[in-house]
Amino acid sequence: MSGCDPIARAVERTDAPSANANNALACTTLRCDADDDRANASTAARASTDISTTWTTPNHTRPGYISAEPLEHLALAGVTPEAVTDVVFTHLHFDHVGWATNEDEPVFVNATYRAHAADLEYFDDPQLDEYQTGKLMGAVLTPRERLAPVRDRIVPFDGDVTLAPGVDIRSAPGHTPGSAVVVLSSGLDRALLLGDVVHCPVELVDDEWAAIGDVDPVLARRTRELWSAEAAGERTITAAPHFPGMEMGRLLGGTGTRRWIFT
Repeated sequence: MSGCDPIARAVERTDAPSANANNALACTTLRCDADDDRANASTAARASTDISTTWTTPNHTRPGYISAEPLEHLALAGVTPEAVTDVVFTHLHFDHVGWATNEDEPVFVNATYRAHAADLEYFDDPQLDEYQTGKLMGAVLTPRERLAPVRDRIVPFDGDVTLAPGVDIRSAPGHTPGSAVVVLSSGLDRALLLGDVVHCPVELVDDEWAAIGDVDPVLARRTRELWSAEAAGERTITAAPHFPGMEMGRLLGGTGTRRWIFT
């Protein structure tokens, strides 16, 4: 796909003792050919979606542990934290904002952080319940606390916006009030980065499947159904941060059926 290409995927897998399945966590980094004022002649603009991931160790004995793996994968792709121009949060749950800051300092010192205005308002509530803040899952810092060092650098968006040619952010509320999807496009080809609209490919195949944690389960289901329809087709590839190994795949439609294949 020309224009913007995924150049690094950082994946951390956790095995919760009480869970029946592994929980994959990932982020996607894009290198974009751009000639706007965010890039100069020698440096391509880079946009990162959910680059920041916080989770616990596999045995959950060290709550709030932050893996260095995202930065390691960036380095392997030849990208330094200083080169990242944009960090796009699909939503503000704790496991999607963990590397926004580290030890009360921004990790991506030159980046503009972007989040939906509805999520900024929702997660700014100091009385938010411990499930939504991640405290119940072992998070040391709430999203509000994690983002405090960069709060004045977050540019809110509301509705659908274009970040760069071929990179669009589209509203997808339900999992959280301001959940969003990042759409990459080049001609007729598209890639959908679904955030937590879905947590597992089976949710794209069967509308009755849903993960726990949706702020508004009814709206979240409608949003999943909408994006299932968007994802169907051989010219569209799809991924989400919790998909196993961050593998992209295709949703193939048929008469009354849908089928998922990893690419």
